[in-house]
Amino acid sequence: MTQDNFEYPVKKPISKDQLMSKAMDLMKECDDYIDGIMPADVREVDGSFVFTGEYFLKEDGTPSQKTLAVFNVFKFLNHRLSKEFYLE
Repeated sequence: MTQDNFEYPVKKPISKDQLMSKAMDLMKECDDYIDGIMPADVREVDGSFVFTGEYFLKEDGTPSQKTLAVFNVFKFLNHRLSKEFYLE
């Protein structure tokens, strides 16, 4: 019995500014993207990027319909960019 040789891609270092620039370009490919969504910051936690920004909460602090779109776009960015890069 042979075992498949699966190689994990080698992650590349990237600066926070470069990552944010890539995220701004890439997020428009997400099906949930709507105008006004913009990541304000990113940090790396256990090899995954956590994007933060305006979540468009209602006045009472509860999520709006736009909040789900923001969450989905930030999750999309995490999945796409975390497997390719790590912060310098």
